[in-house]
Amino acid sequence: MARSGSCVTTTVSGQQPVKTCPGASGPDSIADLLQRIGDIHLTARQLTAVNDLFGATNSTGLVVSHTDGQWFVNPARTILTAASTLLGGLKDGDLLALVSIGN
Repeated sequence: MARSGSCVTTTVSGQQPVKTCPGASGPDSIADLLQRIGDIHLTARQLTAVNDLFGATNSTGLVVSHTDGQWFVNPARTILTAASTLLGGLKDGDLLALVSIGN
């Protein structure tokens, strides 16, 4: 996986790379990716919720600590910070729309 701005390009061995961008329509959209990998069709409200959730990914990263001249990845803080960032992007009604995906 490689990130460029808010877009993510996923490459699987033997397949063409897939570029996915929050808010995009067509082949670069999250909705298109979900439809291709799981035959999941999103309503307009669900698509808005997914874009709100993944639109915040541009500001996530690894949390590191510097100790005795060495750098270490802090996995617990990385996961908690990413979760907080993603959930912070949600707006009114998004959580209910996300829970209803696939039902």
